[in-house]
Amino acid sequence: AMSTSLIAAGTTEAESAEFTLADDESASLYLVPASGKRTVPVQALIRIEYKNAAGEWSHKMDLFGTNGSGVVTSVGTFRAYRPAQTFAVGIERG
Repeated sequence: AMSTSLIAAGTTEAESAEFTLADDESASLYLVPASGKRTVPVQALIRIEYKNAAGEWSHKMDLFGTNGSGVVTSVGTFRAYRPAQTFAVGIERG
């Protein structure tokens, strides 16, 4: 299956739609560069956040251009967050 875009590549602050993982589910997440580029700038940053017991978003992990992928295996509700930055980056779920 094709990857699903959570946040298209760009530089502005953005939040993805939330996604939920149940027991034995995982999400492979990949940083994506701007159109026409083969690599993500090393300084690029996307944060993965989880919804805590109070229903607020909390920090879970950071993905940088130097380690452009990650896997979430926890049960819960998550989203991707891109702070405004100089370097164009997006994120997809595999």
